[in-house]
Amino acid sequence: MGNRRCALARPKFATQSASGRAAAYVTALAAGAVVLADPATVPALCREPDDDYLLALAVAGRAYVAVSGDRDLTELADPPVQILTPRAFIDRLEAQSD
Repeated sequence: MGNRRCALARPKFATQSASGRAAAYVTALAAGAVVLADPATVPALCREPDDDYLLALAVAGRAYVAVSGDRDLTELADPPVQILTPRAFIDRLEAQSD
C-alpha cells in the first residue's frame, strides 16, 4: 500500500496547491517526517480501506492523534488513536502555547 494517492491533488485543494505550493508543502513536511513501513496488518474499522490504512499507520507509528476532516474517521465510535478535525487540532496547539 505504499503508493498512496496524493490528497493535495484533489480538486478541492486546487487553489491552495497551485504554483508549486503543494510540492513545497510536501517537501517541508518530509524534512521533519518519520517514515514508516507499511503496517503488516490493517484491521477493517472504516467504510474506506484507505482510512483503515491510515489508522493502522498511525497506530504503528504510535501517534498521539490523527488529524482529519473525513467524517468516516471523526465519527468512529472507538478509534485506535484519537481523531481531531483540523480546527480542533489547531485549537489544541494554540491552547498549549498559552
